[in-house]
Amino acid sequence: MSRIVPLYKVPRVQTAVGLATLAAAGWWAFAPLPAQDLSRFDRSRLDSPANPSVGSDNSDDTTVIVALDLGAFSAPLWVAPPPPPASLPQPAPPPPPPPLKLQLLAVVSEDGMFTALFHDPDADTIVSAREGESLAGRILSKVEAEAVELTLGTGVPLRLALREEAPNPGIPLRAQEGEQR
Repeated sequence: MSRIVPLYKVPRVQTAVGLATLAAAGWWAFAPLPAQDLSRFDRSRLDSPANPSVGSDNSDDTTVIVALDLGAFSAPLWVAPPPPPASLPQPAPPPPPPPLKLQLLAVVSEDGMFTALFHDPDADTIVSAREGESLAGRILSKVEAEAVELTLGTGVPLRLALREEAPNPGIPLRAQEGEQR
């Protein structure tokens, strides 16, 4: 088991050696370096494009000082990738057809075939149509005794009924839905 020795009991010799070592390391770290004597270099033979030192035959002991090329530091470290190509705008969807102004008046049964009678308020006429005929930009896809079904070019059916069933006010709506199923 290790024991903690109080600071006042540490031998003074160890403290003196530690402080001397610290002082020597500080002097070594912060002491100025001796200046180099550059008088022995021949400045007339500096490396230049007209007089390169690479591959030259230096017969004497002079060292050639090469100028620092600062252009090497202007190279980009990172180049941003080009932006993604702009996507072409999507063509606008075709405008919806005008609302249906025809009103279902009646469904007539002739020889087992149903014919729907509509009122056209724009022309103020009555129009008759059978299953499969085109009517106001829509196709009459189904004709039944109580309702007709018109289909737009997108395939979305529109059901027109002769009578809309009003919910019975005495019975909750969920109970009525359960009876119809």
